[in-house]
Amino acid sequence: MPVKLSFPKAGEQDFYTTLNKKVDEFFTSASLSKKANGLMFFKVFFYSGIYIATYLILITANPPLILQFVLWIVLGLFTAFIGLNISHDAVHGSLSSNKSVNKVLGYSFNV
Repeated sequence: MPVKLSFPKAGEQDFYTTLNKKVDEFFTSASLSKKANGLMFFKVFFYSGIYIATYLILITANPPLILQFVLWIVLGLFTAFIGLNISHDAVHGSLSSNKSVNKVLGYSFNV
C-alpha cells in the first residue's frame, strides 16, 4: 500500500522561523546587506573573465599539447567555480537586489 508523504510548510516550523529571525538579527546587528558586496562582484568578473579568456585561447591559438591540457583543466575548474559561486548565489537571490540580474546570472548554470 503506497504511503503518502507530506511535509509541513516552512512557515509552520519553529526551527525555520527561529533560524530566519536569527539570521536577520545577525545581518542587522552587523550592519551588513544580505545582497552581494564589492568582493562578490569582483568574484563574478574574475571567474567569468578567466573562463572566457581560457576558452578563447583554446579556440583561437594553437598552444602546445601540454598547455592545452592545462588550459582544459583550468576551464573545467572555472566552470565549476561559476556554478558553485555565481549561479548558486544568483539562484538564491543573494547576488543582486535586482531579480532580473539574479535570473540572468542564474542561467550561468547552463554553461
